Amino acid sequence: MRSKANGDTAFKASGKNKTATGGVAKPKRAPTPFFAFLAEFRPQYMEKHPEAKGVAAVTKAAGEKWRSMSDEVVVPVALNN
Repeated sequence: MRSKANGDTAFKASGKNKTATGGVAKPKRAPTPFFAFLAEFRPQYMEKHPEAKGVAAVTKAAGEKWRSMSDEVVVPVALNN
């Protein structure tokens, strides 16, 4: 049975680490349609409701508005971003 210390040194000596799989050069994904909408909605909401504190209130209001929008409105919003 190996001790934990021996296993860790063998792992470190092999040159493998957790950050090697992610990489810096990996391209980012495009934002989802909701996040594109949220980027437009957040400044408008904060302008109308300056007393709103925290991310949760803004996100909840955005979610309610997103669900109330029809598909004819949602698709152009998603395609613009």
